[in-house]
Amino acid sequence: MGTEVEAFLGSTEAVRCWKDQLTSVVIFSLTPDLGLVPATGALLSELRQRFQAPDDTDGEVAERWGREASKGCTIAYFTAFEFGDEGGESAVIWTGQQVVRRVATVNGALELLGAKPASVGIDRYRKTHLWAAAAVLQQLENRGGLVGVIEGLKHPSEYVRELAACGLRRYGPEAQAANPMLVEMAKNDPGYGARLSATMALEAIGSTAVPALKALLAPGELQDRWGAIFALGRIGPAGSSAVPDLIRILKTEKDSNQRRAAAETLGKIGEAAASAIPALIDAMRCEDRFVRYHSAVALGMMGPSASQAIPALKQALQDSYREVHWVAVVSLGKVGPFPMAEVLAALKTNSSWVVRCDAAKTLGKLGKDAQAAIPALIDALGDKDHSVRSRAAEALGLLGSAAKEAVPALRKALEDRYVKRAAIKSIEQIQSAPA
Repeated sequence: MGTEVEAFLGSTEAVRCWKDQLTSVVIFSLTPDLGLVPATGALLSELRQRFQAPDDTDGEVAERWGREASKGCTIAYFTAFEFGDEGGESAVIWTGQQVVRRVATVNGALELLGAKPASVGIDRYRKTHLWAAAAVLQQLENRGGLVGVIEGLKHPSEYVRELAACGLRRYGPEAQAANPMLVEMAKNDPGYGARLSATMALEAIGSTAVPALKALLAPGELQDRWGAIFALGRIGPAGSSAVPDLIRILKTEKDSNQRRAAAETLGKIGEAAASAIPALIDAMRCEDRFVRYHSAVALGMMGPSASQAIPALKQALQDSYREVHWVAVVSLGKVGPFPMAEVLAALKTNSSWVVRCDAAKTLGKLGKDAQAAIPALIDALGDKDHSVRSRAAEALGLLGSAAKEAVPALRKALEDRYVKRAAIKSIEQIQSAPA
């Protein structure tokens, strides 16, 4: 995103007086005693007119005002810029219309103004226009609390609307009165950030916002359904009334990214989304690997109620995409008995060294429950791929005292420079583990 901020700093009492002279002034209260005035394009333009200096740079016109406004008080003006590897900060401070210090950091200016930089949150916004929007919203909230934040959803500035939607998240379920406005905002606001913030606000409002989020899933209702889909997932089982809509997206949506999101959200809804199991099983055959991955995860999150998916998950053990293979193993262990035979077969015969590594890692995670796999893991110490050999050594150590028969093979593996470290650790784990 980068940083590009220009702003004045001064006591709240001093900068409030500016409003009587300049219509473009907005003030964000960093603390009760310290105000920040964003140097927006509108404010700098107004200052040029005031000084009749159309050719002055932003910095020159800002310094003219800082000098004039510091009569009887202290005023600072700072700039902060960061983009990629480039950037920098600088600030100038006036007291009694005289420059008293030029410093290289914003924090330096804050300290000269008597503030503790860590306490003011000077880095909470990274653009001048966002500070201006935050100042407007702060004023609305100070005046009306929750009602004021909701009022911000109708502001002409998309940045105020976006921050207002973000602000509603602090109120949670108390903000449910804003649901209709947030739905309209999510559907039609011209600002992408505002639309996304609206759906995130609905998520924070919680279960009472589920009907609104569900409505946003209807075809043609929303330009960017990502936020609504993921919001339902984060709400969890309380979002179960949207399951039919999520199934429709998973089965018929042309955009594979939205199908992935639907599968992920169905998993987060969990057993309450059991009616989606057939659709998730079908999605395990999708040509998009990420749809297959999230469908496998979702089936596992539904637990034993997804036992009908066991054949599809076993088939996924042959998936060419390693992450699908891996999560299929995990999900099989959640919906039914652990597929020991399939994992051992993968460790022994799969042509992909990646899959063999995953099989060894999976067996290690089982600990003593993988005792039946010890002979296969010992054999894997001789695998042609050093990564598989190392994973097998690690897995044997995780089996603890149950893997005592593997110690001679591990000692022999000390001669393998790729496996030596893992073998030493595993021997120690096996020998020190309680019987």
